Amino acid sequence: MVRTMTNLFEQLAELEHEQWMAWSKDIASKENISQVRLERWRSLWKPYSKLTEEQKDQDRLWVEKVMRCFKQHLKPD
Repeated sequence: MVRTMTNLFEQLAELEHEQWMAWSKDIASKENISQVRLERWRSLWKPYSKLTEEQKDQDRLWVEKVMRCFKQHLKPD
């Protein structure tokens, strides 16, 4: 069960990264953002598996928020 939850957590983090990449690429194509931000974003436009652990932690933070929400709503009344 723990291994399954770990796998789920990482799959959700990977999905969060893909969602962020889609969002940031869309913003970058439509908005006038700073060159510094654009370069930082471009450095992160790569597969989740290629990110550093510190970079992955940013996606994991969002998964933790989602998991807390699920836990709150799955508790019996």
